[in-house]
Order: sequence, then structure tokens, then C-alpha cells
Amino acid sequence: MPGLSRAKAAALIHAETIARGELRRADLLRLGCRGAAEYRLAGQRLQRIGAARRRALAAAVADDRVRLGSTPPRPAGPRDRRPLAARVWRALDREQYRMIVDSVLAERGIDPVRFRMPGQEVWRWWNGVAPAGPGPMDAVPAAAGPPKAVAELLALPDEEFVVALLRDAWEAENRFLAHDAVVERWASTAATARAWGRYAVALADRRALAAPFLSRSAALELLGAVYRDLAVLNLRAHEAQQARNFFVRRVFADHCARRLALVPDLPGLLEGDYATRHALLADLPGDLPWAVADAAIGCEDSAACGWGWAAADGASAWGSSYASGIAEAELIGLCEAALRLLER
Repeated sequence: MPGLSRAKAAALIHAETIARGELRRADLLRLGCRGAAEYRLAGQRLQRIGAARRRALAAAVADDRVRLGSTPPRPAGPRDRRPLAARVWRALDREQYRMIVDSVLAERGIDPVRFRMPGQEVWRWWNGVAPAGPGPMDAVPAAAGPPKAVAELLALPDEEFVVALLRDAWEAENRFLAHDAVVERWASTAATARAWGRYAVALADRRALAAPFLSRSAALELLGAVYRDLAVLNLRAHEAQQARNFFVRRVFADHCARRLALVPDLPGLLEGDYATRHALLADLPGDLPWAVADAAIGCEDSAACGWGWAAADGASAWGSSYASGIAEAELIGLCEAALRLLER
């Protein structure tokens, strides 16, 4: 059932936090064989829940791929269809790549700023709301603003917005946080709200440690309570990130469709120039030694990447760079290997 794996993953994120709290409480009560057994059981239960949570998240990602794959256009389509030489140039010299593309767009009367989707304030940009700048191509500014409750959330100072997130987690769920206009701020601020929960856990843990062993029941009850509060914050932070991701994917897919309709030859926009500048990719000398290149990205939220290569004659090199994904990171490694071997 669509969405079931995502809901299961969210429930397990909540349960895993509770299980960590139970493990910590068992640790603070550990004394003798019985205490050691309870601590061991709590640890095993945490491991089982963690493994189930990882499986559920993997299943949710797979479900998302199937669902998004059946919804044209796929968000990553224009990037995947760009010629290899163009992707190489973009990876190695982003500024030069952008300058050339901007000049071509300007020749066609297209504003480069409106051609690209920003990395933040997407809702404001999509709806042409200041101060995000001009909206996307052919965008019509929203005739009416967001609902009153949403506008009030957006108007809150940062500290008060965090308080609103704490109330959402600990008092009553605020359904307006999931509005398209709010999800980006919700997702970016959720970590601050979680920090309040972690701070409460630290204080409760310190209080339990300071209490005499035989008089820790009240302190441990408080520790369990703050772990339950943290579990809700972790759950809502996960939901915030998912809401933000779904919104951005939806906007990106729509924007890609508009771009392709406006510039049908977008995938091969500058193919001739790229092929000329990077002829080595299609016509490497036959006497070059064999080389193997690889790359890795730090995490899905960072553009940092590392690359390395090793040649059959013993030469090797490695370094770091930035890439929008693993495909571009691997291209950087391949190009670095080719360029170094050609220079020898």
C-alpha cells in the first residue's frame, strides 16, 4: 500500500527513541545479575527496532522511486539526459559552464535567474513572492496569500517559531506546519526544536546520576518522560523533512516540464562546444595505461565528495571536490585520472 512503508518508518523512529530511553534507564538501574539481564534485553530490543527502522526507510525510498518513476516528468530527467561531455564540463568548471549557458539563454530572451530553481525559499520563488526574487518562467503570482493561520506562522520570529514546534510536539499537532508555504521553514527549524529535547534528556540524566541508587525512581520516571517528549520531536522532524522533500520534488518536476517546453533542446544545449573542449573523453590515446577511478559522497545532504584513481603502471591520486550526486562525483574521478595520465 503506497505510504505504508513511510508510516512504518516514522513509527519506528519514535519507537527507537523510546527504546534508547529504556536502555539508559536499565543502565542506571543495573546492579547484580537481574539488572544485567534487563540491560542486555533492552539493548537487544533497541537493535531489533533499529534494524526494522532501517529496513522500513529503505522500503520507503524504494516505494518513492516507483511512485515518482510513474509520474512524468521524472525530477532528475533533464540532468540525466545531458550529454556526457556536458556533465563533465559542469563537474569540473561550474562557473564557466554557467556563464556559457547563461549567454545562450540570454540570446534566446530567457532570464537565467528564472530558469533555475533556487535551493531555498522555493515556495516564495514558485509563487513570485518577495523577497525571493522573480519567480519561474511563465509563473503567475499567487492571486491570494496563504491562509491566515499559515501567514501567522510565517510571520513568527525564529524563537517563537521554535516554540510553536514544541507546542506542536508536546501539546497539540499543528496541521498548518504541513502547508507548502511552511514546510521548508519547518524542516530547517526542526533540529533546533529537537535540541531542546536533547537538552532536557541531558539534564534529566544528570539528575538521575546524582540521585542515590536506591532513590532513583522519581528521577528515572522523569528521564522516561523526557525521552518520550524527544521521541515525538524526532518523529515530527522526520515528517517535516519528508513534507519538505515531497514539496520540492513536486515543484522541481513541474519546473523541469516548463523548462523543456520552453527550451526543447535543453539536454543538448551546448553539445558541440562540450565535445570540442573535452575530445579526450571520446578519443583517448590508445597507449594510456589502464586506470580505475572511484568516488563517494559524504551524505545526501552535502555536496562534498571524494575521488581517487589508480593506474596499471602504479600511478595514483586522490582528492576532494563538490558534486550534485554520485554520478558527477564519479565523473570527476574519471576526468582527473584522464587528465593526469595525459599530462605525463
